[in-house]
Order: sequence, then structure tokens, then C-alpha cells
Amino acid sequence: MGDHLFDPQIVKNLINVHLKGSLILAVDRVGYSPDDTKVLENNEVILDIGKSINPLDCVDTGFFLCSPRIFTYAEKAAKQGASELADCVRLAAQNKEAHVLDVSGRWWVDVDTEEDFKRAKRLLVERSQKSRGASDFVAHYFNRPTENAIVQRIADSWITPNKLTIATNVLAYIVTALFFTGHLLVGSVLTFVVGVMD
Repeated sequence: MGDHLFDPQIVKNLINVHLKGSLILAVDRVGYSPDDTKVLENNEVILDIGKSINPLDCVDTGFFLCSPRIFTYAEKAAKQGASELADCVRLAAQNKEAHVLDVSGRWWVDVDTEEDFKRAKRLLVERSQKSRGASDFVAHYFNRPTENAIVQRIADSWITPNKLTIATNVLAYIVTALFFTGHLLVGSVLTFVVGVMD
């Protein structure tokens, strides 16, 4: 789905699955909202799919691996007056040709509302960080929240990642010059600033 933001590992996991039927749908059993398309499955085979089904086991994340056979179901759904992808999935499910892949624990967000947009922006900011080791106490408890707050504010500004990289490098060269010229206190403070900018 084109309005979804996601952990690239979801797609990697999906691509590496052996396609047994017409499609495999990546599903989430944990992180979903009431507005998501619901899925009922048994032993990785989809039994039903839709916005209002009950009971449900998981939700549709919007990521599908399809074989060309899905077009047969799309044509059949269109002849029945249906226009949703879920209708194709439901028809494939009737022939036990629709399966699931559990990607619970991977982040994804369907951007339909203003609240979804804010959540997506927050997720992207949180995941823009370089991974750090657990032993890096200052980086984890001080730098990360500071950096997230700054990125949240400048994300929609004229400051691009390339501009920030150039500014960080220029400041790092200035810090080097300050250390060489004996201005250790100023250099130390600016070293911290460079670390946050980086």
C-alpha cells in the first residue's frame, strides 16, 4: 500500500517466503488500531478478511507477495462488483490460496489520518538514529532525546540531511583547530555539539 511507512525488514521477510498459493499477506498480531483491516487465519491460511470481521487473529499490514494468479481473483471480484484488494484476498482465501506471514514486532504505520501522520513522523524520527550500544549511557539517555526533539523540529524546515552533514563536518574541523590551538574548554563543549549533530 502506497500510504504505508514501514520497517524494510518486513519486505525482506516477505520476499524470502516460499509462495504456496496466490498470495502471502504480512500480518501483525500486536501493534494495530481498530481502523486496520482485520484478518482471521488458521495455520497461516486466511479464512476471512475485512474491516468489520469478528473474530480476528491479526491485521493486514498492507504488504502482499502475489503470484500472477491474483489477477484471476481480481477479475472475478470485479465481475461481482467488488473493488477492494481485500475482496481479491477473500476470493483467494475461499480456495485456500491466501496465506499469512507474521511480522509482529516490526514497525509500520498506515497513514490515513492527521493522527497517523503525526505517529509516522514520530516513528521516522525515532528510527533515524544510529544504533548505539547499551553501555553508551549519555548517548542513550541524553543525546537521543535531545536529537529526537531537534529532528522533530527541523524535519519540515529548509535544513536537509546534506546541509546538516556539511555543517557537522565544518564544525568538527573548527573543533580540531580549537584543540590544536589550546582552546580545550570551548573545543570540548563543541565536541558534544558535533556528537549531537552527527
